Amino acid sequence: MTELNHLFETAQKTADDYVEQVRLSVKDAEKKAEEIISEAEEKARKIIADAEKKAGRADKKTGSSEAEGSETKDTDNEPKN
Repeated sequence: MTELNHLFETAQKTADDYVEQVRLSVKDAEKKAEEIISEAEEKARKIIADAEKKAGRADKKTGSSEAEGSETKDTDNEPKN
C-alpha cells in the first residue's frame, strides 16, 4: 500500500511541477507580449509625429492653411456659366 501511495505522491508532484512550469511560461509570454506592444506603440507615436512634422513643412512650402483648420471651398462641382 505504501508503494501505491508513493506512486500517487510522485505523480502529484510531477503534475504540480508541470503546472508551475506552464504558469511561468505564461508569465514570460505575457511579459514579452507587453514589451512588443509597448515598442510598437512607441514606434507608432514616432511615425505619427514625423508625419505631422512633414505635413506641417509641406503646408508651409505650399502656403496651405488647411493644417491650421481653415476651410477651402470646393468649386469643382459647381455649375459652370
